[in-house]
Amino acid sequence: MVSDLRSGTIVQRLIGHRAALRNVSFGASNTLLATAGNDRTVRIWRIATASTLHVLQTGGAAFPRFV
Repeated sequence: MVSDLRSGTIVQRLIGHRAALRNVSFGASNTLLATAGNDRTVRIWRIATASTLHVLQTGGAAFPRFV
């Protein structure tokens, strides 16, 4: 879920990862979101529509970290 921190209101529900999230990073314009999950995928989302734009499979044991 993406929530507005000021009001606590849920803005969007993002459905796609099959395991818990490890990292979340907003794009500079706050319209895109990157999430990395324990399912070894990185997903790029369009927040306004809750749609997945890209899914990247990491495939290895090491998990990428957002910087």
